[in-house]
Formats: sequence, C-alpha cells, structure tokens
Amino acid sequence: MKRTERHHLKENAVASTIARATEYYERHARTVQIVAAAAVVVVLAIAGFTAWRARVNSRSAEMLADAMTVAQAQIAPP
Repeated sequence: MKRTERHHLKENAVASTIARATEYYERHARTVQIVAAAAVVVVLAIAGFTAWRARVNSRSAEMLADAMTVAQAQIAPP
C-alpha cells in the first residue's frame, strides 16, 4: 500500500465534510439565513393553502349534503 493511499484511509470523511460545511456557512451566513427563511415562508404558505382548501372542501361537502336532503325530501300536501 502506498503512502498516499494510507494517508487517504486515515482521513475522516465525515469530519472533513463537516469542516467544509462550517467554512461555507461562515463565508455565506447571510445568504444561507435568507434562503432558510424563504424556505420556511414557502412551507408555511403551502401548509396554509392546504388547510384552507381542506376547510373549503369540508364546508362544500356539508352544503351539498344539506342540498341533497332538501332536494330528495317529500313534498307534503297542503
């Protein structure tokens, strides 16, 4: 086994990845924070839209059930 191969095997891949990520974050902290905030806003908007759609669908199903009940009701003689 050559010296460079042994040196490569001694290198901790996880530690070097974390070090690179930390260095990147330190250099681009403001950008990373803006992107993270934008991602949170997008997720909250999607969650809000989904909740609103579920509420509208539930209410429309209730109204349809009421309308079907009225439409199928027997007409009583005067």
